[in-house]
Amino acid sequence: VQRHFQPLPPYLARRITLFSGATWVKYVSDPSIVFFIYGQFISYLTTPLLIKAVRDGYARSKAQQQAEEEQRRLAYDNLALEKENITKDLHFLRQQINPHFLLNAFNNIYAMIHRKDGRAAETLANLSTLMRYTLYRTSQDFVPLPDELDFISGYIDMERIRHTQPDAVVCELPDPAEDLSGWRVPPLLLVTFIENAFKHGLNAVYEGGWVRINLVVQTDDGRLTLT
Repeated sequence: VQRHFQPLPPYLARRITLFSGATWVKYVSDPSIVFFIYGQFISYLTTPLLIKAVRDGYARSKAQQQAEEEQRRLAYDNLALEKENITKDLHFLRQQINPHFLLNAFNNIYAMIHRKDGRAAETLANLSTLMRYTLYRTSQDFVPLPDELDFISGYIDMERIRHTQPDAVVCELPDPAEDLSGWRVPPLLLVTFIENAFKHGLNAVYEGGWVRINLVVQTDDGRLTLT
């Protein structure tokens, strides 16, 4: 330092005097020497290490964030795929309901016309209403519950015509006058169960068959129960 600086700056001269006359004890006890060593030498190590630690921590955080985003993206893709599959399944089920229902309805109307039953025209009008619902409303994800109840009532009326024992079919549905406009359900959600009730409860037995349908809407806890 003395060879490099001519003349020697005062702050360096003080340091040289301090270090050259100090014993080894003062290197760990004298604050002036300790702070100088830390400020001029140790900080040259700690500062880069601190910077490296911050950079490594940021890189790990960035990698973890990217991994979490990738997991969220995969989870979203899986949910979208599941929703697409469920939508296809529902569409397939709805397409199955229509041919079965139409076949039964046409058979009923044909039998009524053959025996000159005066209810044939009313039944045909009911069928037209039901088909209008299945054609124009079932493509939606959700429909108002009163509309679905009207469809169920019309469907049950169509099934009642096929059977000569009116007491064999008991149906209890919510009063249409109730405030159910806020309720929305997937279209044709319940008719599959009702169709199976008639299929296995009356149409598949020779005698003693019955169908009892009970639908309760609990507005306090948002529960719909079909039995």
